[in-house]
Amino acid sequence: MKALVTGGLGFIGGALVSRLLDEGWEVLVVDSMEDNVIRMPKRAKSYVFEILPGDILQLENTRIPKVDAVFHFAAHYANEKSLVEPVKSIETNVLGTMAVLNFCRLNDVPRFIYASSSGIYGGMDVVAYSEDAKPGPKTPYEVGKYAGEVLCEGFCSIYNISLVAPRFFNVYGEGDIPGPWRAAVPMFFKKALKGEDIKVTGKNCSRDFTYIDDVIEGIMAGVARSDEAPDRISLIYNISTGTEVFIKNLALQIIDLLNSTSLITVEEARGWDNAVRRVGDTHKFRSLFPTIANSMIPVEEGLPMSLEWYKDVCK
Repeated sequence: MKALVTGGLGFIGGALVSRLLDEGWEVLVVDSMEDNVIRMPKRAKSYVFEILPGDILQLENTRIPKVDAVFHFAAHYANEKSLVEPVKSIETNVLGTMAVLNFCRLNDVPRFIYASSSGIYGGMDVVAYSEDAKPGPKTPYEVGKYAGEVLCEGFCSIYNISLVAPRFFNVYGEGDIPGPWRAAVPMFFKKALKGEDIKVTGKNCSRDFTYIDDVIEGIMAGVARSDEAPDRISLIYNISTGTEVFIKNLALQIIDLLNSTSLITVEEARGWDNAVRRVGDTHKFRSLFPTIANSMIPVEEGLPMSLEWYKDVCK
């Protein structure tokens, strides 16, 4: 089996590439290499696979051999970054997705796996976000990811391409580096390792933190389901633990884990963050993949599993 992975040098993309190679896939990675960092986890075996630097907007003009599946994980990430670079965010996440879909059409790719996001829900008056809920994206990032998902549904239906579109909830773990616009877990580790104060925005904010290995399991389960289906399928589902973790408690857990001297400061929620509490509704996930959904790694176990990696990258 041959796969094309866009964004395959990123956090989730890198872990996915490692898994595909472990399972015997031939992998071609297309990545802009904008960050000039390859976040392949250390535990990944040493494989030879092809990396093609490039812009996904130009994908249809790139000479690429026949592939059995496209995994579209390239994105302009982070809500706050998308407010600073709104045009680039929409261009990458909407026009870029369209370009990758068109590549699939032109090259008769039978399967398309789209990295969606819990951000498409925006903010709701409920804690657990279900796939049946009406999306309410606000930031350019959220709007772009939702628009990309809608494009995938329509385009794949028209051109008879099987679609697998998992929605990720606050993925963390080995491979997720700290830095500008990065997520809470790597940034909290970096601060705690240095004994610096950790800033929490919004005293009652919570999220559903999902360990990277569980996310990869959930993705590959969707791919397997598309393999088994006699006809084209369209599968959109949350990958989440269904467990609410308050951000302040997350910071406390990391401080305790490291025996750090860091203190926590709580500030007002950011103006663009309209989701105070957000947890994934796991009913569909459990019905589709009960074995995976029932064995998700809780954050109390996932943080220690990431510890040595963060100690290394946060020197």
